[in-house]
Amino acid sequence: MTEDIEENAGASEDSSMSFAAAEARKALIEEMRDSGFARPAGMQNSAHAVLKDIQPMRELFQPREEYESHVKDLMDALKVHGELDPILVGWTGKRTILIEGHHRHTAYKRGGFLDEPVAVEWFEGSVDEAVCASMMPNTKHKLPMVLQERLNAAWRLIRLGTFSKSRITKVTTVGDGQIARMRRVLKAHRDEVIGVEEWSRASKIATGRGTVRTEDEHEAWIEGLVETYQEKVRRAVGNKLASNPAMMARVLSRYCGNNLPQVFHAAKELGLLEIEDDGLTSDF
Repeated sequence: MTEDIEENAGASEDSSMSFAAAEARKALIEEMRDSGFARPAGMQNSAHAVLKDIQPMRELFQPREEYESHVKDLMDALKVHGELDPILVGWTGKRTILIEGHHRHTAYKRGGFLDEPVAVEWFEGSVDEAVCASMMPNTKHKLPMVLQERLNAAWRLIRLGTFSKSRITKVTTVGDGQIARMRRVLKAHRDEVIGVEEWSRASKIATGRGTVRTEDEHEAWIEGLVETYQEKVRRAVGNKLASNPAMMARVLSRYCGNNLPQVFHAAKELGLLEIEDDGLTSDF
Protein backbone atom coordinates (compact mmCIF):
# COMPACT_ATOMS: atom_id res chain seq x y z
CA MET A 1 0.00 0.00 0.00
CA THR A 2 3.01 2.30 0.44
CA GLU A 3 3.14 3.13 -3.26
CA ASP A 4 -0.45 4.38 -3.06
CA ILE A 5 0.27 6.97 -0.36
CA GLU A 6 2.09 10.17 -1.22
CA GLU A 7 2.48 13.68 0.16
CA ASN A 8 0.30 16.29 -1.52
CA ALA A 9 2.17 19.33 -2.73
CA GLY A 10 1.58 22.21 -0.35
CA ALA A 11 -0.07 20.10 2.37
CA SER A 12 2.35 21.23 5.07
CA GLU A 13 1.74 20.75 8.77
CA ASP A 14 1.06 24.47 9.40
CA SER A 15 -1.82 26.18 11.17
CA SER A 16 -4.04 25.84 8.09
CA MET A 17 -3.91 22.04 8.48
CA SER A 18 -5.40 22.29 11.98
CA PHE A 19 -8.66 20.39 11.73
CA ALA A 20 -10.00 17.49 13.76
CA ALA A 21 -8.97 14.59 11.51
CA ALA A 22 -5.47 15.96 10.95
CA GLU A 23 -4.93 16.57 14.66
CA ALA A 24 -6.15 13.04 15.52
CA ARG A 25 -3.91 11.51 12.85
CA LYS A 26 -0.86 13.43 14.08
CA ALA A 27 -1.55 12.45 17.72
CA LEU A 28 -1.88 8.75 16.83
CA ILE A 29 1.34 8.74 14.83
CA GLU A 30 3.17 10.36 17.74
CA GLU A 31 1.59 7.96 20.24
CA MET A 32 2.82 4.95 18.27
CA ARG A 33 6.10 6.64 17.31
CA ASP A 34 5.13 6.07 13.69
CA SER A 35 5.36 2.28 14.11
CA GLY A 36 1.71 1.73 13.18
CA PHE A 37 -0.97 -0.46 14.72
CA ALA A 38 0.03 -3.97 15.83
CA ARG A 39 -1.71 -6.87 17.51
CA PRO A 40 -1.18 -6.52 21.29
CA ALA A 41 1.20 -8.93 23.00
CA GLY A 42 -0.56 -11.99 24.31
CA MET A 43 -3.53 -11.44 21.97
CA GLN A 44 -2.23 -13.36 18.97
CA ASN A 45 -5.08 -15.83 19.11
CA SER A 46 -7.78 -13.61 20.60
CA ALA A 47 -10.69 -12.49 18.44
CA HIS A 48 -12.49 -10.58 21.21
CA ALA A 49 -12.04 -7.40 23.24
CA VAL A 50 -14.12 -5.89 26.05
CA LEU A 51 -16.38 -3.22 24.55
CA LYS A 52 -15.66 -0.52 27.15
CA ASP A 53 -11.94 -0.80 26.35
CA ILE A 54 -12.51 0.10 22.70
CA GLN A 55 -12.23 3.85 22.13
CA PRO A 56 -13.97 5.46 19.13
CA MET A 57 -12.08 8.18 17.24
CA ARG A 58 -14.87 9.40 14.99
CA GLU A 59 -13.09 12.52 13.78
CA LEU A 60 -10.57 10.32 11.96
CA PHE A 61 -12.17 6.92 11.41
CA GLN A 62 -15.88 7.65 10.93
CA PRO A 63 -16.50 9.47 7.61
CA ARG A 64 -20.29 9.49 7.97
CA GLU A 65 -23.18 10.30 10.26
CA GLU A 66 -24.66 7.56 12.41
CA TYR A 67 -28.01 6.24 11.19
CA GLU A 68 -30.45 5.47 13.97
CA SER A 69 -32.42 3.05 11.78
CA HIS A 70 -29.30 0.99 11.04
CA VAL A 71 -28.36 0.86 14.73
CA LYS A 72 -31.85 -0.47 15.52
CA ASP A 73 -31.55 -3.09 12.77
CA LEU A 74 -28.23 -4.22 14.24
CA MET A 75 -29.72 -4.38 17.73
CA ASP A 76 -32.47 -6.64 16.36
CA ALA A 77 -29.82 -8.85 14.71
CA LEU A 78 -27.89 -8.91 17.98
CA LYS A 79 -30.94 -10.21 19.85
CA VAL A 80 -31.30 -13.04 17.36
CA HIS A 81 -27.65 -14.01 16.82
CA GLY A 82 -25.99 -12.83 20.03
CA GLU A 83 -23.04 -11.41 18.08
CA LEU A 84 -22.36 -9.25 15.05
CA ASP A 85 -19.58 -9.23 12.46
CA PRO A 86 -16.20 -8.39 14.02
CA ILE A 87 -15.47 -4.70 14.41
CA LEU A 88 -12.07 -3.53 13.20
CA VAL A 89 -9.80 -2.24 15.98
CA GLY A 90 -6.17 -1.19 16.33
CA TRP A 91 -3.76 -1.40 19.28
CA THR A 92 -1.54 1.67 19.72
CA GLY A 93 0.58 0.11 22.45
CA LYS A 94 -1.47 1.94 25.06
CA ARG A 95 -5.12 1.62 24.04
CA THR A 96 -7.53 0.00 21.59
CA ILE A 97 -8.96 2.29 18.91
CA LEU A 98 -12.16 1.63 16.95
CA ILE A 99 -11.34 1.85 13.24
CA GLU A 100 -14.41 0.44 11.49
CA GLY A 101 -17.78 -0.70 12.83
CA HIS A 102 -19.14 2.36 14.63
CA HIS A 103 -22.79 1.37 14.11
CA ARG A 104 -22.06 -2.10 15.51
CA HIS A 105 -20.19 -0.56 18.45
CA THR A 106 -23.23 1.61 19.25
CA ALA A 107 -25.58 -1.37 18.91
CA TYR A 108 -23.45 -3.40 21.35
CA LYS A 109 -23.33 -0.47 23.79
CA ARG A 110 -27.08 0.05 23.75
CA GLY A 111 -27.65 -3.68 23.98
CA GLY A 112 -25.91 -3.84 27.35
CA PHE A 113 -22.58 -5.30 26.21
CA LEU A 114 -20.38 -2.57 27.69
CA ASP A 115 -18.55 -4.95 30.04
CA GLU A 116 -18.66 -7.91 27.65
CA PRO A 117 -16.09 -9.19 25.14
CA VAL A 118 -17.22 -8.63 21.54
CA ALA A 119 -15.90 -9.98 18.27
CA VAL A 120 -13.03 -7.93 16.83
CA GLU A 121 -10.45 -8.06 14.08
CA TRP A 122 -7.05 -6.62 14.96
CA PHE A 123 -5.74 -4.20 12.36
CA GLU A 124 -2.01 -4.18 11.61
CA GLY A 125 -0.56 -1.31 9.61
CA SER A 126 -0.03 2.44 9.49
CA VAL A 127 -2.48 5.12 10.58
CA ASP A 128 -3.08 6.11 6.95
CA GLU A 129 -3.77 2.50 5.99
CA ALA A 130 -6.24 2.34 8.89
CA VAL A 131 -8.00 5.48 7.62
CA CYS A 132 -8.48 3.77 4.25
CA ALA A 133 -9.66 0.56 5.92
CA SER A 134 -12.31 2.52 7.82
CA MET A 135 -13.92 3.50 4.52
CA MET A 136 -13.90 0.13 2.77
CA PRO A 137 -17.19 -1.85 2.58
CA ASN A 138 -15.81 -5.13 3.90
CA THR A 139 -18.56 -6.64 6.08
CA LYS A 140 -22.18 -7.63 5.60
CA HIS A 141 -23.20 -5.46 8.56
CA LYS A 142 -21.53 -2.33 7.18
CA LEU A 143 -24.01 0.12 5.70
CA PRO A 144 -22.76 1.14 2.22
CA MET A 145 -21.87 4.81 1.91
CA VAL A 146 -24.18 6.84 -0.33
CA LEU A 147 -22.60 9.19 -2.86
CA GLN A 148 -22.71 12.23 -0.59
CA GLU A 149 -20.81 10.31 2.10
CA ARG A 150 -18.26 9.03 -0.41
CA LEU A 151 -17.65 12.60 -1.59
CA ASN A 152 -17.16 13.70 2.02
CA ALA A 153 -14.78 10.78 2.60
CA ALA A 154 -12.73 11.71 -0.47
CA TRP A 155 -12.65 15.34 0.66
CA ARG A 156 -11.32 14.25 4.08
CA LEU A 157 -8.54 12.19 2.49
CA ILE A 158 -7.58 15.10 0.24
CA ARG A 159 -7.43 17.50 3.19
CA LEU A 160 -5.24 15.07 5.12
CA GLY A 161 -2.79 15.46 2.26
CA THR A 162 -1.11 12.05 2.35
CA PHE A 163 -3.07 10.02 -0.18
CA SER A 164 -2.59 9.70 -3.92
CA LYS A 165 -5.42 10.26 -6.38
CA SER A 166 -5.45 6.56 -7.29
CA ARG A 167 -5.71 5.55 -3.64
CA ILE A 168 -8.59 7.98 -2.96
CA THR A 169 -10.43 6.76 -6.03
CA LYS A 170 -10.00 3.12 -5.02
CA VAL A 171 -11.16 3.68 -1.43
CA THR A 172 -14.11 6.00 -2.10
CA THR A 173 -14.95 5.13 -5.76
CA VAL A 174 -15.15 8.87 -6.46
CA GLY A 175 -14.00 9.66 -10.01
CA ASP A 176 -10.67 11.19 -11.03
CA GLY A 177 -12.32 14.38 -12.31
CA GLN A 178 -14.07 15.03 -9.02
CA ILE A 179 -10.87 14.33 -7.06
CA ALA A 180 -8.99 16.81 -9.26
CA ARG A 181 -11.66 19.44 -8.65
CA MET A 182 -11.45 18.93 -4.88
CA ARG A 183 -7.69 19.37 -5.00
CA ARG A 184 -8.04 22.59 -6.97
CA VAL A 185 -10.52 23.94 -4.42
CA LEU A 186 -8.20 23.07 -1.53
CA LYS A 187 -5.20 24.65 -3.24
CA ALA A 188 -7.02 27.89 -4.07
CA HIS A 189 -9.08 28.27 -0.87
CA ARG A 190 -7.15 26.33 1.79
CA ASP A 191 -7.72 28.71 4.70
CA GLU A 192 -11.46 28.94 3.99
CA VAL A 193 -12.24 25.25 3.49
CA ILE A 194 -9.62 23.20 5.37
CA GLY A 195 -11.87 22.78 8.41
CA VAL A 196 -15.08 22.11 6.47
CA GLU A 197 -16.17 18.45 6.67
CA GLU A 198 -18.89 18.47 3.98
CA TRP A 199 -17.66 18.71 0.40
CA SER A 200 -20.90 20.37 -0.78
CA ARG A 201 -20.39 23.20 1.71
CA ALA A 202 -16.70 23.56 0.84
CA SER A 203 -17.58 23.72 -2.85
CA LYS A 204 -20.14 26.47 -2.21
CA ILE A 205 -17.67 28.46 -0.12
CA ALA A 206 -15.07 28.23 -2.88
CA THR A 207 -17.23 28.84 -5.93
CA GLY A 208 -20.43 30.50 -4.71
CA ARG A 209 -23.96 29.26 -4.37
CA GLY A 210 -24.86 30.11 -7.96
CA THR A 211 -22.44 27.56 -9.40
CA VAL A 212 -23.98 24.67 -11.31
CA ARG A 213 -23.48 21.34 -9.54
CA THR A 214 -21.47 18.59 -11.19
CA GLU A 215 -23.33 15.38 -12.01
CA ASP A 216 -21.89 13.65 -8.92
CA GLU A 217 -22.79 16.60 -6.69
CA HIS A 218 -26.34 16.72 -8.03
CA GLU A 219 -26.76 12.99 -7.47
CA ALA A 220 -25.37 13.36 -3.93
CA TRP A 221 -27.88 16.13 -3.26
CA ILE A 222 -30.75 13.93 -4.49
CA GLU A 223 -29.55 10.98 -2.39
CA GLY A 224 -29.38 13.22 0.66
CA LEU A 225 -33.04 14.18 0.21
CA VAL A 226 -34.01 10.54 -0.33
CA GLU A 227 -32.25 9.51 2.89
CA THR A 228 -34.02 12.30 4.79
CA TYR A 229 -37.50 11.36 3.53
CA GLN A 230 -36.86 7.64 4.01
CA GLU A 231 -35.87 8.21 7.64
CA LYS A 232 -38.95 10.37 8.24
CA VAL A 233 -41.23 7.62 6.91
CA ARG A 234 -39.42 4.96 8.95
CA ARG A 235 -39.75 6.98 12.14
CA ALA A 236 -43.45 7.54 11.49
CA VAL A 237 -44.54 4.00 10.63
CA GLY A 238 -41.56 1.69 11.21
CA ASN A 239 -41.56 -1.39 8.96
CA LYS A 240 -45.35 -1.73 8.80
CA LEU A 241 -45.75 -0.51 5.22
CA ALA A 242 -42.66 -2.26 3.86
CA SER A 243 -43.96 -5.62 5.11
CA ASN A 244 -47.51 -5.05 3.84
CA PRO A 245 -47.46 -4.42 0.06
CA ALA A 246 -51.25 -4.13 -0.19
CA MET A 247 -51.35 -1.43 2.47
CA MET A 248 -48.37 0.33 0.89
CA ALA A 249 -50.18 0.33 -2.47
CA ARG A 250 -53.24 1.96 -0.92
CA VAL A 251 -51.21 4.57 0.93
CA LEU A 252 -49.24 5.46 -2.20
CA SER A 253 -52.42 5.62 -4.24
CA ARG A 254 -54.02 8.12 -1.86
CA TYR A 255 -50.84 10.11 -1.33
CA CYS A 256 -49.85 10.35 -5.00
CA GLY A 257 -53.34 10.52 -6.47
CA ASN A 258 -53.27 10.85 -10.26
CA ASN A 259 -49.45 10.94 -10.16
CA LEU A 260 -49.16 7.31 -9.05
CA PRO A 261 -48.54 5.95 -12.60
CA GLN A 262 -45.80 8.57 -13.08
CA VAL A 263 -44.15 7.41 -9.85
CA PHE A 264 -43.85 3.84 -11.11
CA HIS A 265 -42.78 5.09 -14.54
CA ALA A 266 -40.01 7.14 -12.91
CA ALA A 267 -38.92 4.11 -10.88
CA LYS A 268 -38.69 2.06 -14.07
CA GLU A 269 -36.74 4.82 -15.86
CA LEU A 270 -34.26 4.97 -12.98
CA GLY A 271 -33.77 1.20 -13.11
CA LEU A 272 -35.32 0.76 -9.66
CA LEU A 273 -38.24 -1.38 -10.80
CA GLU A 274 -38.41 -4.23 -13.27
CA ILE A 275 -41.14 -6.67 -14.23
CA GLU A 276 -39.93 -10.18 -14.98
CA ASP A 277 -41.71 -13.38 -15.97
CA ASP A 278 -41.84 -14.58 -12.36
CA GLY A 279 -43.09 -11.26 -11.00
CA LEU A 280 -42.00 -7.78 -10.06
CA THR A 281 -38.58 -6.95 -8.65
CA SER A 282 -37.30 -3.76 -7.09
CA ASP A 283 -34.02 -2.12 -6.14
CA PHE A 284 -35.74 0.31 -3.76
